[in-house]
Formats: sequence, structure tokens, C-alpha cells
Amino acid sequence: PSKNWKGLKKVNDEIVAWVKIDGTKIDYPVLEHIGDDADNQFYLYRNYKKEYSDFGSIFVDYRCTQSVKSKNLILHGHNMGSDDSMFGQLMNYARKDGRTKGNPEYYKKHPVITIDTPEGTQEFVVFSVMKIDVSNKLQNIFNYLKADFDSDAQFMNFVYNIKVRSYLDVEVPINEKDNLLTLSTCSYETDNMRTIVVARQVRENEDIAPYLKTAKSGSPVTIATSTF
Repeated sequence: PSKNWKGLKKVNDEIVAWVKIDGTKIDYPVLEHIGDDADNQFYLYRNYKKEYSDFGSIFVDYRCTQSVKSKNLILHGHNMGSDDSMFGQLMNYARKDGRTKGNPEYYKKHPVITIDTPEGTQEFVVFSVMKIDVSNKLQNIFNYLKADFDSDAQFMNFVYNIKVRSYLDVEVPINEKDNLLTLSTCSYETDNMRTIVVARQVRENEDIAPYLKTAKSGSPVTIATSTF
């Protein structure tokens, strides 16, 4: 349950965390390469040994200037298709009977994402799954790749936009003091579609069981921008 961080750092000092969702294949080291930008993501096609790999690695978005302590920690991973490796199983949160639809049954079995770091372990409860086309041809795309915020109001508006776009409707309360975790992977509905699972850090001594009972399939809006 706890990682040998001294040993992991000897393998690669750019291993900064470990992400796991119980009952799934998602159980991987998280890499962060200083110097990444919009055009270059070092671990997009490199494994944890820095060797070329079609699978790549799970890695921290370059916008997370506070690394794993960012207000919204954003992690990317490939969707490897038929074998569901890397972040492929994120698709199941919004896939049911072969259709794109919120899957509360799957959610209730896998509601928590665990992030282990050298500083300790944090749990996050999932509250949203979105499908967003990031094609450059579209205008006013909702920018879910935002790690830091200028104000509490901006953060809460960001949360609102995530909730109204969700294929899952889960009554997880969120306030300005909470931290988020965003997992993003490619979808294949269109060339530029992404499936995004967003979770809120579990508070101290918090019981999440009541939230799971509220989970149902959601009806995401398609508007480009909105405000709470």
C-alpha cells in the first residue's frame, strides 16, 4: 500500500506520484518532466525508464506549476483501446450497453482514485465524467486544463462548468477550499475527443457512502460557456 519512494527515485527521479483505482488496471507511476509545454510532452511516448513506448506513461500536465500540489492536478494517459491499459478504463464511467451514457453502476464500484506521493496518500472521490472535443476548429471550447485559479469565484465557476457537462450526476459537495484531480485520455468518438474524469479530494474523516447512493446518469449540456 505504501511505495518505496527512495527506490522509485533511483529508477527515475521524475516519478512524482502513483495513481490507482481499485478494481481496475489503473495502477501506475506518474511522471513529470520539467520543460514540457504545449508542443512537447516528454512522456507521451516514453515509459518510466525514458525508453520509447507506444503506451507512454501517465504524466502531469505542464500547466500544473505546483506539481502534485496544484489546486487541480491534471494527469494524462493514453487510451490503448482493446486491452484497456493505461487510462483506457476511464471510458467505462460513461459507457453503458455500447452507448455513450453515464454508468452509475460502474461508478459505484470504482468511486475513488488514490494518489500516493512521497508526502503521503490522498484519496479523491469522482464526481464528473465529460466528453470534450478539443479540435482547434471549434470556438469557445471549455478549458478543462486549468490547474490554478485567480480567485475562489473562478474556481467555483470552473467546478460548475464541470458538473453541468457531466454524464454522471453525483451529489458530491464542493467548496472553494477543496482540491481537484483530473484524469484525461483520448476518446475515439471523433479525432479530437477526450474523456475526462474529475474527482474531489476526500476531506478528513469524510464518509463518501451517502454520495454514492445519489449517483445516476446525467444529461450533459452542450453549451460552450456558462456561469453559476
